[in-house]
Amino acid sequence: MPGLEELAERIDHKFRRPDNDMEHRLTLLGHSASRSVCWQMKDAGFDVVGFQVSHPRAACTRENLGILVYSSLRDLVVGEGGAFAVIYSSHVLEHLPNLATTFSTFNQLLKPTGALLLFVPNCASKIARRLGTSWGAMISEKHCYALDARFLSASLSDHGFAPLFATPEDWTISDPALFKPLDARAQAESVLPGEELAAWSPLRQLSAATNREPSSRRPDH
Repeated sequence: MPGLEELAERIDHKFRRPDNDMEHRLTLLGHSASRSVCWQMKDAGFDVVGFQVSHPRAACTRENLGILVYSSLRDLVVGEGGAFAVIYSSHVLEHLPNLATTFSTFNQLLKPTGALLLFVPNCASKIARRLGTSWGAMISEKHCYALDARFLSASLSDHGFAPLFATPEDWTISDPALFKPLDARAQAESVLPGEELAAWSPLRQLSAATNREPSSRRPDH
């Protein structure tokens, strides 16, 4: 974690650096969690709540940046259930051992009109298929899943979402209307070739008679 002097310098530069400038994604969010991402969102005018599994890092963010950050999923759901318009996650899902729990939690946290904005390594990309397990930091022992659009399409659909996908190489797309559903297996390899995959996933609009409880089946496919 940065010391107070370094933290002040990062705040002065709005936490922007070449590998962590959120401006293009903030535009996408406007149409609709690392410490620095939360700060950039707050600075852009969003009402932000974060989640950080590390208790010291969460405390540092609360105390030094004035951002509410939870470290307990139970406390997050109790305190914020049904409150969020958008849940943002960037290169986190591939590290988690149980995505069924994660997607069920997302479902509980969102408003009925809410959506997910997820970024993960695209393991159906051209470079992933060419390099396999030699694909540098994008495939490693730290990753529990090798994610692609087919997996996410099925798993998110099981948990009440209607996922749409895009893989622009430089992430200049800022309109969720340009994200497309996955139509076939071939699409994941031809239409979605980029090394990073984005999923814009609104909750499905269900009738009042439909139970909104997400599926409990673990997405192992």
